[in-house]
Amino acid sequence: MYDFFGNPLSIEQNIREICLADGIILYGKGSFSECIEKIHSLGFEELIPQFEMPVLGVSLGMQILGTYCIEKYGSEHSTEGLSVFPIKVNQFQNVANIQHTSLESISELRGPLFKDIEENAKVFFDHSTKMPPSKNFSTSLCTFNESFSSSIQKDSFNGIEFFPELSGETGIKVLQNFIKLL
Repeated sequence: MYDFFGNPLSIEQNIREICLADGIILYGKGSFSECIEKIHSLGFEELIPQFEMPVLGVSLGMQILGTYCIEKYGSEHSTEGLSVFPIKVNQFQNVANIQHTSLESISELRGPLFKDIEENAKVFFDHSTKMPPSKNFSTSLCTFNESFSSSIQKDSFNGIEFFPELSGETGIKVLQNFIKLL
């Protein structure tokens, strides 16, 4: 199987194959707690934070790299994340049961994922929880009722809150820039 750019691609659940990969994309959709439960069921919770190869967390795949998430679906509960980033994930403030689903501008772009991407580029979001801005780890910001990290970076770990495959030329360029890190 190959990606959009002709690079070899595989979907793996085998620890040995994952450890031999040139890079990892953690793609997430759904709830934080369900995603972490799946990671635990596969035995990856201690492995992922130790990766030295480039990692790109996409949407929920970015959020699970945080310390924990407070979700409010009926009742409030907290789920521990993988703690790659010392950032907690929570729902948007002052907006009950909201899903942020739209094309939005991102600003304050920095880091290798945003090489040759213009300030205020538009990307597509679909999420109800977010990471707050972090002066140490945010590589881009977005505003939806409040400012949040639309991307983060630490060592070999990168995360993007938006979906690159739904973000046009900007999303393609972000993926190309990630591939250059491999």
